[in-house]
Amino acid sequence: MENMDVVTFILLSIVAPLLVQLIKVLTSKVGWEMDKPVITIVVAIISAGAAFILDAPNLPEYTDPMVFIQEMLTIAGSVFATATVLYNMLLDKVFDLLGFVKKSHK
Repeated sequence: MENMDVVTFILLSIVAPLLVQLIKVLTSKVGWEMDKPVITIVVAIISAGAAFILDAPNLPEYTDPMVFIQEMLTIAGSVFATATVLYNMLLDKVFDLLGFVKKSHK
């Protein structure tokens, strides 16, 4: 679990600000429209890649087709779960840095 802490720290402190700066450069200098759906897709891809690197799954041996499929689904579920956690944290941070999140005044 300590690997998750390191990856989370790197994603939130390095990758999120770099992604925000890249988005700001692309929108101001190049003129590309970067709205919420596009940013969401980019963050999902980054999260999936980070989850795959973090989990570093070893492919199972192919002996029995059903056992192989079961082990592949277990690996996919693990990577998907990690990607979901990373996605939620990274998207929250990126939207906050871009000013898409409005603070409630309670």
